[in-house]
Amino acid sequence: MKLVSYYISRHLSRLLFLLVAVPMLVAEPLPLQRAVQLALSHSTASGAASADEQRAFASYHEARNQYLPQVILGSASARRGGFP
Repeated sequence: MKLVSYYISRHLSRLLFLLVAVPMLVAEPLPLQRAVQLALSHSTASGAASADEQRAFASYHEARNQYLPQVILGSASARRGGFP
C-alpha cells in the first residue's frame, strides 16, 4: 500500500511539474512597458478614476453653460402667430 501511494505521488508530482514548467518555457518575455500597459488597462481603479473624470467634466460643462447667453432668432411671422 505504501508503495502504491509512493508511485501515485511521484506521478502526480511529475504531472504537476509538466503543467507548470512547460508553459513557462514556451512563454515569451514580457517587457516592462507592456506589463505597465496591461496593468493599467485591466485596473479597476483606473476605470473608476476615468469615470469620475468624465462625470466631473460633464458637470463642469453643465455649470458653465448656465452662464452663457442664449440667443433665439425668429421671424416677423412668429410675432404674429407665435413660435411654431
